[in-house]
Amino acid sequence: MTRAPLPVTAEAVGTACEHAWATRSTHRTSEGFVSYVACVRCAALRVDIRRTATAVPEAASHPTPRAPRDAPAPSEHAFRE
Repeated sequence: MTRAPLPVTAEAVGTACEHAWATRSTHRTSEGFVSYVACVRCAALRVDIRRTATAVPEAASHPTPRAPRDAPAPSEHAFRE
């Protein structure tokens, strides 16, 4: 399955950060190599995919902001209807 790369916008993470992605981990999958990356400036998270070992990574998800370390954990009630 071929997907177009997702656009990276400031609105996606709520900041005007010029992201500098660093790989946290990489895993081989049936789609290629999936990498979990984090911005070294604002700590936003994103998933990238490389179809082959030498391909350029493509964004497989939109950047999402990382919660501050001192943020309270979500309540178990937040996930119930």
